[in-house]
Amino acid sequence: MKDLLVGSRKGRQRSAFPLQHLDIQTPETLSQAIAEPTGHDYDTHLLSYLEFCQLYSLPITPTMTTFARYMVFITHFDITPESLETYLSGISFRLRAYFPEVDEIRNSRFIRDVSNGIKRKHENRDYQHKEPITFSQLENVAASCKNVNNSYDDRLFFALLVTGFFGLLRIGEFTDPNNPRLINRETTIRRDSLTSTQHSASFVLPASKIDKV
Repeated sequence: MKDLLVGSRKGRQRSAFPLQHLDIQTPETLSQAIAEPTGHDYDTHLLSYLEFCQLYSLPITPTMTTFARYMVFITHFDITPESLETYLSGISFRLRAYFPEVDEIRNSRFIRDVSNGIKRKHENRDYQHKEPITFSQLENVAASCKNVNNSYDDRLFFALLVTGFFGLLRIGEFTDPNNPRLINRETTIRRDSLTSTQHSASFVLPASKIDKV
């Protein structure tokens, strides 16, 4: 052990970084690790938070001030105040292992007051919601699919559209993400669970967000 220590002293000399520099670099380095997708819905929320911190050159270490700024920032654009709790919950879920204090920050009186203030500020805001699919639109798609020249993909799209419409499914419950790393087979509808008759079809939905309601 003594020889090892002596040998290390004879190696390349390292100059000390300022602690302030290390305080900045450590969270930035950590963000590279926790930004890796896990297949969880919370990945989107965490990525939004990391992008905000990067945009304003803020450390990712959660504080009440950083969370408050983030909340005001995202609701200024296309995130509704009602979605704030979902976003903060997702961020806390992913940061909890590294910053145990994040739950206390998220549940603090200060953050609750900021959230309530944002809701009151935007209560009359006109959000652009997507219109629901109508029966007439389904009929138009069905009519176009009767063309013998339509491809298999066209017919598959119509099958998915009808299944999602009448099954009251979320799009993520019967499609896969473009990124293969985000595919979770535990929530994928299996072909062998499909049972069809002349008048109906049924299948097993392994998991759904409404299970948590």
